[in-house]
Formats: sequence, structure tokens, C-alpha cells
Amino acid sequence: MGGWRTAAIAANRRRSQPSPVGLSQAPVPLRPAEASVLGLLAVAAESGECRSGYDLMQATDASTGYFWSAAKSQVYTVLYRLRDRGLVSVELVEQDVRPDKNVYSITDLGQRSLRAWLDEPVPAEASRNVHLLRLFFGSLANPEQVTADIEAQLAHARDLRGQLGRIEERAAGEKHETVYRSITRRYGLAWADMVEKWATEALEMLEKERTKPGRSAEKR
Repeated sequence: MGGWRTAAIAANRRRSQPSPVGLSQAPVPLRPAEASVLGLLAVAAESGECRSGYDLMQATDASTGYFWSAAKSQVYTVLYRLRDRGLVSVELVEQDVRPDKNVYSITDLGQRSLRAWLDEPVPAEASRNVHLLRLFFGSLANPEQVTADIEAQLAHARDLRGQLGRIEERAAGEKHETVYRSITRRYGLAWADMVEKWATEALEMLEKERTKPGRSAEKR
């Protein structure tokens, strides 16, 4: 093994050790994206496992992705930020066939920071829905585009129901499945059902409006 590789492994192992300051440090305020990554690492820790950035992307797709998704670049950016703040530790894992990889674990400080974030009241968020904003001004738009927007929402709702169904099947055999994750999926299923019902009725209403006797064409 070359000297540079030995040095890299040693540096990663040094970073993986919690600092004395971190052991008594107060919980660190988290952004939602940071809490999401820490949460997935905390779940992995329940089984004594670590996660690479790729593993976290796969875990997101199979668990929280239907309501909290993240781009690949964002996951790594968050991991580096969490590492620098002492919330995760990193270790270089050597592999024979594939390239070596970094795997991450949540630290004690990360656990305490995640718990503090979970114990905070959820701040009220402004309601913003670009689909409804466009629809509200639909009389000024191309009717075909209005229909296409609603059909896209209908397709998304049906895709989500299928995704959640597959997650439900996998969850049935997992020993770490919790009632909280089941309740979260029920929200997604209820949302998908609501959007499908609303979109179906909306398309029917638009069709009736456009076929009214004496109505030539909608304003464009």
C-alpha cells in the first residue's frame, strides 16, 4: 500500500474519533436536511451498521424519499457538514474489487442533536402550491396546459401509491419497523387518495365547462 493511502486511512480514522469537547458539547441546531441524514444513520446504528453516501441515497429511496427527497450532491454536502461539526464520524473501508469508500456513523453529539431537533415544536410554514397557483389563474391559460397539469398530478398520486405499496411490502418483514413509520406512510396514502379523487373530479368539471352549449372556445 502506498504512503499516501496509509496517510489517508490514518486521517480518516483520526476524524472518526469524537473529540473531548464534543462529548460535553450542547446539542447543535439542525436543518431538516441534516436531521434527515442523521435520522437514517441513527436507524442504521440500531443494527450496529454504518452507511456510505450511496447507502444513504438507497435508504432514502426506500423510506423517506416519498416525502423528503434529496439530490445525491446534497447528501454528500450534508455529510461533510455533519462531519465537520462532529455529528457524524467517518471511516475509510478498503475493498478488493470496488474502490474504497467512506462510511459514516452518528456520534453521541449527533444523537443528542437529533433528539433535540425532534423535541422542538414544528414551526408553522407558509402554504405554497405552484400547481394551485397556476390553476387559480387557469382562465388566462391554454386549456390544454391546464388539463396537462392536472393529469400530471393525477399520475404522480398513482405513482406514489404504488411506491408506498412496495415500501409496505418490504416493511412487513423488517424487525425494526415502527408504528411511526407506518403512520407516516398512511399520510402519504391518504394524500394520494385525496389528490386522485380531486384530480378526477377536476378533469370532469373542466370537460363539462368546455362542452357547454354555446361555448365556442375558452379565453386564451
